[in-house]
Parts: sequence; structure tokens; C-alpha cells
Amino acid sequence: MKTALNFLDGSRRLVGQLTRPDKDEGPFPLMIYGHGYGYTFPLFDFELLAKRGIATYSFDFGGGAFDSQSDGSSLDMSVMTEAEEMSTVLNKLVKRPELDPSRVILCGHSQGAYAATVAGIHSQTMIKGMVLLSPAYIISTYAKHYFAKSDRPKQFRFINMSVSRKYFTDLRYYHPYAEMKKFDKPVVIVHGDADGMVPLSYSQRAAASFPHGHLIVAHGASHMLEGYIPTIIDHISQMVK
Repeated sequence: MKTALNFLDGSRRLVGQLTRPDKDEGPFPLMIYGHGYGYTFPLFDFELLAKRGIATYSFDFGGGAFDSQSDGSSLDMSVMTEAEEMSTVLNKLVKRPELDPSRVILCGHSQGAYAATVAGIHSQTMIKGMVLLSPAYIISTYAKHYFAKSDRPKQFRFINMSVSRKYFTDLRYYHPYAEMKKFDKPVVIVHGDADGMVPLSYSQRAAASFPHGHLIVAHGASHMLEGYIPTIIDHISQMVK
């Protein structure tokens, strides 16, 4: 069962959808999902989780994709703004009677996984853990080196969108691996060893930095983790039990 469910983040509207089991019994465990940079489609069908009795909330990050329906411009977007939006969504969803606030996890793909990391560390008392798919921690490397060049214009093209200096200045002084050490809940990271966008080494370091981190190497898989969706579904199901 899919239901449109939007929230306000200050004066901005966040557009999302709640996918929940068809049965009326609840409250249901919940996964909150963040999409990757420049697109809003999910990595897998959330009905697969609904069939296991798990609800999923997915939403468009403001300015996070060219086809985002949420308010906001890509020029005002960064990992940090997406993390703030995910925290806003988390705080609102745990108050809904059909959802179990004691069984909530965060999940995301690529940049959405980085945003989930930041939000999860900040709100760890509210969640059971995180499942991070091809997390794009490489963005911090870009922020400290490539994007930070003195000749970088105020606005520039990155992949399929225009971003501003905010995209890298918001992360320039954030140290993800040091922050990960503060998260005392389970973390499962799934990353392909054939990922051409984010090297596996970033997730290897992350798994070693989280006190309870576990890395699943998706052998032969690219950034989209083809062939590993059943594995992902299994680990999400185990974490929300």
C-alpha cells in the first residue's frame, strides 16, 4: 500500500511516499530511505519490504535531483542539507501511530547514504541502526581538494546538476570517519568491488570506523549493486526485528 505523505521542513515542503504492508495490523517497523545525487528513483522496490511487514518512507531531497518534487534548489543543496531533511522526516514519522518508533532504521544510496550517516549519528537514540548502500564518502575528498580550488566559481556543473560552493563548504570541516566512532548501533554497508564511482576503500574505512560496522563486499557489482538486492532486503529485515 502506497500513500503520498508530505512534510514541512520550516517553510519548505518535502514530498514523499509511505509504503506499508497491506494488512491493517501495526505499528510497523520503519525504514527511512534517501536517494542518491541527481535522481529520485529507489535502488529497489519497497514492496519487497512491505511483504515482510516493514514500512518504508522515501522522499525527494530538496534540490537533490533535477526531477525532485520537494521545494528547494540544487544551488542550496549539500550532504548536510539532506541530512537535516532526513532528521526532520525522522522526528515527524516516529509520532505516527501506524509506525513503531522503537524499530526505525535509516538507509540510503550513494549521497543519500552519506546523508543518512550524518543524520543517523546525530539522532542515534531514535534509531536501531543503518543500512548504507554504496555510500559516497568520496564527496568529502572532493570538498577538501578538487572543489576547494581557489578558481572554483560560485556556481558550477557537477554531473547532471548545477551546484554552488555550499555543496563543498558544508563538508570542508566535517570529518566523517571521526564522527562514525560516535555511533554505537549496528551498521551494515553494502559496496560493490566494481564500483566505478566510489572506490570500495571508502566503505572499508567506514566499516572499520563504526564501532559496530559490517561491510558486505558485493563481488562484481557496480555502484547500483545489481544482483545484491535480496541480500540488502535480508539485512534490513534482520535489523528492524
